[in-house]
Amino acid sequence: MSIFPPFPSKLAVMVFCIMYTITSSGQHSSNATPLDDSKLRELKNYTKWTINYASQKEYDSANKYSDRALRLANELKNQDLIGYAKTSMALSSYWQVNTPMAKQLLSEVLETPAIHDSIAIESQLILSDVYTYEQDYVRAISHVIEAEKIIRMHPVFNKRDSLQLGRVYLSMGELYKLLKEFKKSYTYYDKAIAYNIDYGNKSFLMYLKSGTYEDEMKIKEAITLVKEAVSITTEKNRHLFLPTYHLALSKNYLKLSVTDSAVYHGRQGLIDNDDCQVDLLYGAVGDAYYQSKDFDNALS
Repeated sequence: MSIFPPFPSKLAVMVFCIMYTITSSGQHSSNATPLDDSKLRELKNYTKWTINYASQKEYDSANKYSDRALRLANELKNQDLIGYAKTSMALSSYWQVNTPMAKQLLSEVLETPAIHDSIAIESQLILSDVYTYEQDYVRAISHVIEAEKIIRMHPVFNKRDSLQLGRVYLSMGELYKLLKEFKKSYTYYDKAIAYNIDYGNKSFLMYLKSGTYEDEMKIKEAITLVKEAVSITTEKNRHLFLPTYHLALSKNYLKLSVTDSAVYHGRQGLIDNDDCQVDLLYGAVGDAYYQSKDFDNALS
């Protein structure tokens, strides 16, 4: 988990999913008044555009649409929709490194009586990301724990709960890795993998777990795990991940001075790849040739 604000599409997708949950699930709502479908679509568009523009660092546009979303939600006088708008505004603020604003908005959401569970969970997880950015890892963990408590209170455990618990445990694994508490990190990565219901995404969780092995300098264990991730990715046709995995393998083999394998995986990552970490892959190949004193290939 980087200490710099990320632009995670999966998180944005989760925020968008809140709207569907509010209007369709059996969980409580703070306002039972029927809502105008056209207004809901308008609000959904504003929040979607907020996230899209913020992820592209077009912050003026992001702020314009987040203001419109919150204004519309206030006009609708529905606390869940106000919370929904504030959550997307907070995420945009976090990506703009305006952490005081993000924390203020999320605190307001969590202080709202009977706020919808999905919004409360999302707010806790974004707060965790904010405190992770500020390197306050203990407080970040406390917000992830609060999210887990909300999920665990649901009387019926469903697919969405499994996805959310997977996110919770992944965050815990990353945070404990940052705290150098590696045993706990492994435990939570394994929980994240167990609650992952998309077999294709299992490979990415394994790749992230391998980073803990790298931090402990258990390079052979990291290689074994990433190789398994490559196998799963190939089987499930998730080729988008392959350059990242092969880059990790190339670098790890280089740490072991197994230069032929470092070259092989660097080149594997470049197959049918024009834009994903290409410079890093070429660099890994060049470093491997240089370490093996093959200077002609290192410079080619």
